[in-house]
Amino acid sequence: MASIYILGKIFWKDAHPLNALGIGAVLILLANPFQLFEAGFQMTFGATLGIILLFPRIRNVLPRLPLRISELFGVSLAAQAAVFPILARSFHRVVFSGVLLNLIAVPLAGLIMAAGYVFLPLSLAAPDLAGRAAGVMAFLVRTFLASSRLLDGLPFLSFRVPTPPASLVLAYLAGLGALLLPARFRPVRRAGGAVALAAFLLVVIHPFPSSVRDLTVTVLDVGQGDSILVEFPGRAKMLVDGGGLPVGGFDIGEHVVSPFLWNKGIKRLDLLVLSHAHPDHLHGLAAVAENFRVGEFWETSAPPTDKAYDRLNRALAGVRRKRVARGEAFTRGGVDVDVLSPPACPADGSPVDNELSIVLRLKQGAMSFLLPADIGRAAEAEILSAGLDVRSQVLKSPHHGSDSSSSEAFLESVRPEVVVISVGRGNVYNLPHPEVMERYRKSGARVFRTDLDGAVEIRTDGRALRFRTAAGPAADGPSERLSGNK
Repeated sequence: MASIYILGKIFWKDAHPLNALGIGAVLILLANPFQLFEAGFQMTFGATLGIILLFPRIRNVLPRLPLRISELFGVSLAAQAAVFPILARSFHRVVFSGVLLNLIAVPLAGLIMAAGYVFLPLSLAAPDLAGRAAGVMAFLVRTFLASSRLLDGLPFLSFRVPTPPASLVLAYLAGLGALLLPARFRPVRRAGGAVALAAFLLVVIHPFPSSVRDLTVTVLDVGQGDSILVEFPGRAKMLVDGGGLPVGGFDIGEHVVSPFLWNKGIKRLDLLVLSHAHPDHLHGLAAVAENFRVGEFWETSAPPTDKAYDRLNRALAGVRRKRVARGEAFTRGGVDVDVLSPPACPADGSPVDNELSIVLRLKQGAMSFLLPADIGRAAEAEILSAGLDVRSQVLKSPHHGSDSSSSEAFLESVRPEVVVISVGRGNVYNLPHPEVMERYRKSGARVFRTDLDGAVEIRTDGRALRFRTAAGPAADGPSERLSGNK
């Protein structure tokens, strides 16, 4: 855009930034039309459009300050106002720090672009000299990136929000558009400003309760791991586990689980449950605890030293915590929730054991769900020997379909009509195990797999079950489509 604008000034003298912006966007989209749906494209052109259109209006109402501080603040405010709905919808974030940080970033960006116009021809004409100049460019870019983190110690300047309704975003943009009307439309401009401000506050506050009529259980697709959202009739929510990877920097909780919850309009989790502290259940929970208000946290015991668990502990500061074992129970929205295992809480610092996972049974009317985490045959046998009622229409496959679980005796007692396997595509464990799949087939249960079907949502009113999946119709029968987690 800058190059087009400069060339326009050279050849036509009256080049307009809006024309240069439009031509730049068209050229990029001709090369790759899908850029239109990229947040980077939207924010770049949105911020620039905001500066071109809104800055003159903002500048007129700002006091005159020395060192062009007023102009810098106006440019920053115009850019932030334009990208606000993009940040809220794409990143579920409202950022107030950007208005201040741009006071540094805007001059630096201009300096980097100006230096780039010198560096580019120099790199073609004198590569050796350009090599030395590259160090200066690298320093400027590193400084620019570092400036974005100057206010990281003030988290209240940046916080997370659920996905705002499209109608609210349109109202906000219409309000901004009204501010661009000529002076003779002053009453309309004032009304538009009020509408934009009201829409902004509603996005920040998000007073739209996330509620459901039926018990809704969603097994999220978190790869090789577990994360299950339970929405009780009404507004109460429970999340069981948060997925996670044992190594690597990709945060399942931040990039998979949290966006799924935000897209449902969720701000609060009444109950957060860690079935057991293995990485594929634990590591995603820290980001979830940081991003959402948590009413209560359940676990069995504190594991040995673990950085992910320490981070979760910090995020749960001030949250009520409970060690649970068999006999723990509550009722929410007409749904009975019972803890079937472990028989007793292990001591803190004990090795994490699949057999001591928290096993939950949810019951509404004639319908029940069994969530057995990663228990194996030993825990299955212990539960059966204790004479507990495990009959459930829906079974979340124990231990991701491992042959160490789902014994014939256990399946005969559960008698599931639906089995959901939370498993990663192409996982190194080759799960689900063929023998387990054969046992499910013999039981007559309908099988869903997150590696094939994506997220699996099951709803019940206590009388019947309804299913839908992220990937569309399941391999073994039709289902409704779930346009959410994949």
